[in-house]
Amino acid sequence: MTLIIGTSNISGTEENPWSYQARLSIILENLSEEWLERITIYPLSDVPDDDIWCESLKNIIPHNSVLFTGNEWVRGICSRHDIETDWIVPTIDIS
Repeated sequence: MTLIIGTSNISGTEENPWSYQARLSIILENLSEEWLERITIYPLSDVPDDDIWCESLKNIIPHNSVLFTGNEWVRGICSRHDIETDWIVPTIDIS
């Protein structure tokens, strides 16, 4: 399984208060050993060009993957770039 931490190059803002390293640490501290053995985590930088962002994403995810997201923009841009998505229903107001 692949986990992508988006906007990995931005921190200290209202929308992205934590650095990539801080978010990675939080995730790693909360995963069981079983999950740690099954998961690969990658950073994905935010860039101002949707096409470049999607190409970066395609370089990370395995071919024929399903991308799970709770972000409507991500679903839309992935749809336009033939990346299959499925919806994660947000349970709290944080991405």
